[in-house]
Amino acid sequence: MVKRDIKGRFIKGSSPIPTKNKEKFSKIRSKIQKKLWENKEYREKMSILRKGRIAWNKGLKGCNSGINNPNWRGGISNNPYSVEWTETLRRSIRERDHYTCQLCNKQQGDKAHTVHHIDYNKQNCNPKNLITLCVSCNSKVNANRDYWTKYFNTSINLNIKLYGVFKSIRA
Repeated sequence: MVKRDIKGRFIKGSSPIPTKNKEKFSKIRSKIQKKLWENKEYREKMSILRKGRIAWNKGLKGCNSGINNPNWRGGISNNPYSVEWTETLRRSIRERDHYTCQLCNKQQGDKAHTVHHIDYNKQNCNPKNLITLCVSCNSKVNANRDYWTKYFNTSINLNIKLYGVFKSIRA
């Protein structure tokens, strides 16, 4: 329901589409838009309205790709993985981490979580260098690599220490 203030203006964050009928409303809106575009006069009017406007992405082609991208690492993404990088290794890492993302604790569903190299070196397949992450977290940790390397190394060392303490208490 749309919320309005005392003067009758819309309140930010309130939706003009009733939450109960959102799906129905979007289907109706889609049908209306299709009918409008079938009308030649409407298309011509819209074309005239848009003439002279410069597209928001005009001239931006390639400005953020390759070497111009702030995340450029010298083309290292094309480097091959080690021969040790097998499905068996990845499955064992996921199993070791209980099929849980080590950053957000999301359980693995139908789609398998990714196995991430902590030091970002594809040749280093030491299990201590590998960690299970969901797709979302894996894309997040690909920026600011120094921070995430330090973060994962300290959290793994902490987990090893805690596990050793827990193991000695149980014994």
